[in-house]
Amino acid sequence: MQIKSIALEKIKSAGNVRNEHDEELGGLMESIERHGLLQPILVVQRKGHYELIAGHRRYAAMKARNEPFIDCFVRDDIYDRDIPFLKLAENVQRKQLSPGELVECFDTMLEENRALSKRKLAALLGKSDAWIYLKYKAARILDELLDAGLDEEAVNELSEADLLNLSHVSNKSERKKVARKYVTSGGRKEEIEKAASYEKKKTGTRRDMTGGFYVFPSGSHKAGIVCKDTAIRDEVIKELLKLKVRLAEKGNGK
Repeated sequence: MQIKSIALEKIKSAGNVRNEHDEELGGLMESIERHGLLQPILVVQRKGHYELIAGHRRYAAMKARNEPFIDCFVRDDIYDRDIPFLKLAENVQRKQLSPGELVECFDTMLEENRALSKRKLAALLGKSDAWIYLKYKAARILDELLDAGLDEEAVNELSEADLLNLSHVSNKSERKKVARKYVTSGGRKEEIEKAASYEKKKTGTRRDMTGGFYVFPSGSHKAGIVCKDTAIRDEVIKELLKLKVRLAEKGNGK
């Protein structure tokens, strides 16, 4: 991989999973004005041009500033099948995508790669199964509200937390009415929680297996650990034993 200064006119930005808005680029453009471009974008070389893989906001900001060139990491070891995943991963890590945008990307990737499952996709993104599930749940509520005829602009302003909270209103007809009141009231949670069919189930400790294990309190000065497999379990035990030794040495004044 090498860094090259490439004319913006030779770079094509296609298939980004998020549409950028000019107002979102103001802060980045100001940062570039003060400090320059701090991180190159990622491109792959094509016949007669370069394709933008990661760094769409930086590219858009430089283009909006009418900069003639931009620093790029040029890669020649990226397969075409991996490009959609790389674009998605970049946006996921920056938390820029709405649940609807994410689910649309997930469905496209799952359709194009039959060997890929939601669980495998979650692992590739470094997320838990529950994270994927909640994105689909929020997107389902979003689609339902749009299909019910609610104002599209107002519905798209709802956050993932708003959509998940609305999902606790079990009656669909009431959920539509509650959602309309919620968006017109300026986002007052009580408009949702006072619904007759509002049912928020109590859940236990959330289990995030992103790192291969999760930890939960199991009593005074104790914690329980659940691991995905024995290899991860052994690594966790090794680290805990190292910590135990360090604490013992500290207690002995060493």
